[in-house]
Amino acid sequence: NRAIKNVTRKLSKTILLIITFFVIGNFVIIGLSVAQASESAKTLTRQKMRAVVSYVVDYDKFYRDADQIEDEDERNKFYENYPKITLEDVKNVLKDERVKTANVNTTATAYLGEGLDFVHLNNKNEENNNSGGQSCWIDGDGNEQCEPYFEPNAFIKANYFPSMIELEDGDFVVTSGRFYDQSDIDSGNMVVLVTEAFASHNGLSVGDKIELQFNTYSEWYEEMGITEDDMKAEFEVIGIYTHNQAVTPDMPNYDWLSPYENADNMLLMPGTSYYRSMLKIQQRSFDYYAEQNPDEPYYQDPANRPTEENIVSNLYDVTILLNDPLDVDQFVEDYSSQVGEYKKLDANNEEFNKLAKPLDTLSDYATFIIWLVVINAIVIITLVTALTLKTREYEI
Repeated sequence: NRAIKNVTRKLSKTILLIITFFVIGNFVIIGLSVAQASESAKTLTRQKMRAVVSYVVDYDKFYRDADQIEDEDERNKFYENYPKITLEDVKNVLKDERVKTANVNTTATAYLGEGLDFVHLNNKNEENNNSGGQSCWIDGDGNEQCEPYFEPNAFIKANYFPSMIELEDGDFVVTSGRFYDQSDIDSGNMVVLVTEAFASHNGLSVGDKIELQFNTYSEWYEEMGITEDDMKAEFEVIGIYTHNQAVTPDMPNYDWLSPYENADNMLLMPGTSYYRSMLKIQQRSFDYYAEQNPDEPYYQDPANRPTEENIVSNLYDVTILLNDPLDVDQFVEDYSSQVGEYKKLDANNEEFNKLAKPLDTLSDYATFIIWLVVINAIVIITLVTALTLKTREYEI
């Protein structure tokens, strides 16, 4: 009864207290809401980004440590243990259930065999190449040698896994036939996928054979015992696909794009198939240099001679695709201690951090407001309590 009378008899004081606590409560709620909204925005930003992680050699750390070695022999020994990423390293990471697929790509250019034509851009670069050109080099006697130069007209993209990030993202879509599978990779089957534009331009369909040449023949190759047939390989077309990487005339560098830079001329094949087609060239080249350099330890070690087993022992371009973008940071943290001293998983967070920085600032500002309001609320409540007690001295 006395409490009710105290509230009703001093309406001005009661209204002032109600307004005060209402403002305090709303400021706290607003601060918490802003902080939560900024965290939600960061989560949404991460979800919108691709869940990719790069698996790379930490060259900076390796060379930095090498420079700190003063003794030359020790430094050379250190260089012998040059860090490298192997196919087995990637396979171990891919066992994680959070991983969807990986791109372990080998890219190269090639020349189309007889009866095949590339998809033309009809730009200035094609006109210049049609007018002829030369490729020159200095031979072993110091004389300049020149031969006609022909620009590659096809682009090879080879992967070591039966899927590609572009397929999972929808950048590539197989419209006819199939993509290569694990048995194709394990056996090194000579199979290839071509674009719809390329297939239409050359009248190709699934099951047809195409011939590719990976180098232009020259006297230099003849000297190494490499024949023109060694540079050629026949592939079976097992699939036709579309892509979203169209080259258009409004691109700033369109006039000077090479034929192999036109995505319509991009051929997809297993990495083992590509290296199998290059193996004979690699072996004969190694044998030639071993004969020319009898005192060079590298070429005199049979273990360094290219084989189907060791030719893919050093990988440079490894990109891993996860199922959920929110798993990226935890995935990198989990494997950082397992990949080795000079190898690392890179979450490519530069773009994310750039987008998240304003949100972090907003979150910090909201947190500051919350603490400021809370401290003021403690002071106000303490003062109100003290004043209330002052009016109840007799009862106390």
